[in-house]
Amino acid sequence: MFRRIAFNQAGGYREKGMEPEDQLLFKKMLELKWQAKKAHNTRLEYRQHSDQQANIKKNSDRELLFYKSRVKELEKELHDWHRSYLYRIPRALKKMIPNKVKDFLRKIQSTIRKDGLARLLVRIFHSLRK
Repeated sequence: MFRRIAFNQAGGYREKGMEPEDQLLFKKMLELKWQAKKAHNTRLEYRQHSDQQANIKKNSDRELLFYKSRVKELEKELHDWHRSYLYRIPRALKKMIPNKVKDFLRKIQSTIRKDGLARLLVRIFHSLRK
């Protein structure tokens, strides 16, 4: 609760804006040297009437703006990543590997698929003993 004279001196509620009107009004009253005290033995019942209230709409608008800006940031990061050197390394390595090495790697892969990794390791071990 507040006195009408304090309300009038503070200029009342603002027309439009993104800030909460109550907070701005009370801040202005305090700046004008009005005192704020807790009223004793008071009870307050707060009800949210509908999703069409101004504070619900403002919060939703803020969230939407936040997520839109976050999506733009992430899209830019992804774009930068695709243009970066680190993203291109695997492609560049494939071009640099000679065909003999590629064939050798294919043979290893097919052996693992056919006989399993243990069999491949045994073959490698025997080849090293020779």
